[in-house]
Amino acid sequence: MRCNTRIAVAFIFCLGYGFLDGAVGAAPPVAPGQKDASELSTASLVELAQAAKAEFRPLAADHASRAKTQLQRKIERLDRALQRSGAENARRWKEYLQWDDMRAELAKDEGPDTRQLGAIASKYYQEYGSLELPVFTQVRDELHAYLTALAVTGDAQLAENYQRHLDTLIEKLPQYDASPTTSLRQQIGQLLGWLEGAQQSPGLVSAVRQRHWKPNLYAEVSERLVSQGMGEAICRESDVEDCILGTAMFGRALLTGQTHVRFLDDSNAAHLQIVLTGTVNSTNVGYNRGVQIFSRGVTDVEAILPVSLTPTRFTADKATACCTTNSTIDDIAAKRRIIERIAWKKARRSKWQAEQIGSAHAEERIATTMDGQAVQVLAEARENYENKFCRPLLRRGEFPQDMRFETDKGFLRVVWRQAGAMQLAAPTVPPAVAGKHDVAVRVHESMVGNFSRAMIGGLTLTDKKLVEMLEKNKIEVPDALKLSDDKEPWAITFTANDPVNAVFTDNTLRFAIRGRRFKLGDRVVSKTLEMSAVYSLQKTPDGARLVRQGDVSVDYVDQRGQLSSEQVVVRTVMREKFDALFRPEFDTKGIALPGRWKKAGKLHLEHLATQDGWLSLAWLQAALAPADTGLARAD
Repeated sequence: MRCNTRIAVAFIFCLGYGFLDGAVGAAPPVAPGQKDASELSTASLVELAQAAKAEFRPLAADHASRAKTQLQRKIERLDRALQRSGAENARRWKEYLQWDDMRAELAKDEGPDTRQLGAIASKYYQEYGSLELPVFTQVRDELHAYLTALAVTGDAQLAENYQRHLDTLIEKLPQYDASPTTSLRQQIGQLLGWLEGAQQSPGLVSAVRQRHWKPNLYAEVSERLVSQGMGEAICRESDVEDCILGTAMFGRALLTGQTHVRFLDDSNAAHLQIVLTGTVNSTNVGYNRGVQIFSRGVTDVEAILPVSLTPTRFTADKATACCTTNSTIDDIAAKRRIIERIAWKKARRSKWQAEQIGSAHAEERIATTMDGQAVQVLAEARENYENKFCRPLLRRGEFPQDMRFETDKGFLRVVWRQAGAMQLAAPTVPPAVAGKHDVAVRVHESMVGNFSRAMIGGLTLTDKKLVEMLEKNKIEVPDALKLSDDKEPWAITFTANDPVNAVFTDNTLRFAIRGRRFKLGDRVVSKTLEMSAVYSLQKTPDGARLVRQGDVSVDYVDQRGQLSSEQVVVRTVMREKFDALFRPEFDTKGIALPGRWKKAGKLHLEHLATQDGWLSLAWLQAALAPADTGLARAD
């Protein structure tokens, strides 16, 4: 199962890789098991759709021109930003964005060529430069809005299409309520997107989404596990140079202690503290007007570095430290004994004050050190999050509108809804995860399709790129996928919508991958082909097992008539490739954590279930897991 999961992750995440300005939903999602009182039943939604049939609103005559004006304002803003970036940089950007062609299309009295303008708009969604910056995304969004306005205002049968879309929605909603299939979810999402684009029935659109737009991913990790990964034993020796009450101090200090992580209660962000507790033992020599003071110090230390995680940033506040120093003077040396006696008396009188000053200086040094280490540690996490998650989604206009981090005194949780204007999310809240766990993930099947659209929709995967991706994720490359001179190179261009689909039901998983264009050597087939496999899902004493049910299915979607010879060849080759990816069986015997978390040991699978389109998994540290979990295996 681990290999299968890695392959799925590789397909969905890695292909989309290449600052943060995404919209985050303000309203918290419904907690598991809690019903939103404002939800309407399916019957009420159907009644609302019936009533909406009498509420068609013709669009204003200047609807498209107003959208064009908004677009031109954003274009002018982008133009000013490009000019400020330097002449050569502006030239290169405008060449890539087909700036002159866009201006020419917008200047046409008869209106632009929407196909040409649409091709230009697609430039803003690519993995290029800094297209995630607001100055670019605002032009991209206004281009989309203008093209939508042109489409609806140019529709001579808008009123008739409105009625037809409502009739279809009235038909599909009860069907989806009875059997929430992927196909119905896609159809209803597209109907809502059309209504929204045509600026019709906003109340109906909102009501349907209230029912079928719940978060589709819930994940949580325990404070204990995070602390084991981020915590570490400290043993650090350093030089001491200080000045206390006019005495220049020199020596060596040894800090021994431990860091751990503490979660704070916050329902709007993940707030945690990296806490250092320890002791500093120092030996010092002080110099003051010919007097040498030999001393030892013991400083109790507690330092706290606050860290916060939100969907748009990872930040660390200034560290604070609390230190208490106790010092012992071992000897004082001077050229004359009377000076030594005076120095002893003065040292005893000022000991408390010197300890207070030493504690304050220690607090400043330790806090500064923690700040410097935090910059280094968080920089890598922030870079990975921004580069591998945020930027690709922002460039493609798919940053989640509802994503929330939260912490309490036991867990860090992520609640996430991935759904665009023409998509549905989860129709239900997830089932609860029973028992103790350190990591839990509950994912709805809509998340797989919606997120795959966001990350790889419309992108092209080559045989070489796939091998690189598998090797990077330390997955053995099957023979059928290995590159060689006697094999024709191949490539697949994924469908724009739901290129990867999953169905979770009755202890089975179905995975399907769809491509719209295939290249095999010199052959090119531009027809949607779906590669799918069905697996039974079983929990074993050691972990989990996926067993493929039957052969991998490879079929053209909505095929009519006889296949051409090229279509047959492409289908045959894709069956061979995906039969290697969708292996007959996958097993997992726990998860070995990487990097800093390796010392926590393996995670043992404690919970595994599929229910109502949700896949739920939970793991506990193997050292804490009982020998016999007592969990029933899936039939």
